[in-house]
Amino acid sequence: MSSYNPSAPALLLLGQVGSISGKDLYGVDNGTGLQNTYLTYNIEITGISSQSIGDESVRTGSGRQYNGIDVKVGDFIAQITGGGEGTKILRVSEISSKAASSVTCVVEDIDMFVARTSSTRDNSLDDSSYVIIFEVDPDGRPILYGPLPSDFSGVLIEPKVYPSIISYFNTYTPLFKRRFYQDPAPNLSLSDVVTVNSSGEWVKVSSPDELVAGEVAAISTDPRTFYIRPINKIIDDFEYPPGLTAGSPGSVWYTDTGVSGGYSLTESGGSKKLYLQLSNPVPTTVTGTTGFTLSSGDSIILNGIVAATGGATGASQSSVISQINTSTSQHHVEASTFSSSASTESGDGTLRFS
Repeated sequence: MSSYNPSAPALLLLGQVGSISGKDLYGVDNGTGLQNTYLTYNIEITGISSQSIGDESVRTGSGRQYNGIDVKVGDFIAQITGGGEGTKILRVSEISSKAASSVTCVVEDIDMFVARTSSTRDNSLDDSSYVIIFEVDPDGRPILYGPLPSDFSGVLIEPKVYPSIISYFNTYTPLFKRRFYQDPAPNLSLSDVVTVNSSGEWVKVSSPDELVAGEVAAISTDPRTFYIRPINKIIDDFEYPPGLTAGSPGSVWYTDTGVSGGYSLTESGGSKKLYLQLSNPVPTTVTGTTGFTLSSGDSIILNGIVAATGGATGASQSSVISQINTSTSQHHVEASTFSSSASTESGDGTLRFS
């Protein structure tokens, strides 16, 4: 699961904070006094309980469950026991390792909202506290549907937890606004009509030929963070990202008059403007240990393409890498070896379009 899939059951996992330590300070002296408060934390979530579901189309197939391997960047973690029931909510911004029952990752206090709200500026999850891990939809709303973790874990969830989480998102995701971060801060003011240039920077519209993305709806006390009210819906979970890898920030995508149902970067007679590309692809890197072997009968599927198979007798690490790179033009993923490990990197991660 690389992004929220509305056709699949919602992910809702229970875990426990195994360890947590501060990573990056907020560092912005903007009158809030929060510059020496941590913005991000390194955290290990352990004891993750498997979530049983009825759908066999998910990663585990007939096993019909989610576990720690299904946690992804963009998911949220909320503390449900201890002193922060439902009020300490952090976003997963990086993942360094994950297994069925544990995830090691970096979490972020979005806009320092938790720290701003706490009288003690406490935005750190408590050691050994229980947490739930959940998804948000493309509009930033929490998906809290499914069996409550207490139904299969025995951990009591306070009644105020879920209402607190809903209240957080009602504040964090104002209606019809989308949050962006740009460093250095753009030269923008409230109500400016804006677009994205070829460098991926938000700028004021200055030409009638530029495609308008939206207007500036709010600017945080840290001016690097701002909110855009888009003219059209912003899509950041495009159904087939590999089809958009040829673009770059500021690119305009058109209907393809030569291919039914297609889209292209080329404007031709009768074509219509479809999308304005707002960002570059965000590649995902997966690292494995030396000596990996793909078993007989197993296969690796990348972006819907069978990229490598174990064949009749299994495939060695070098064979898997060769197979993946042979079909890179189809799935847009490259594999390589370095030092004592192997890695694959995709160039078709999340794109934002308007």
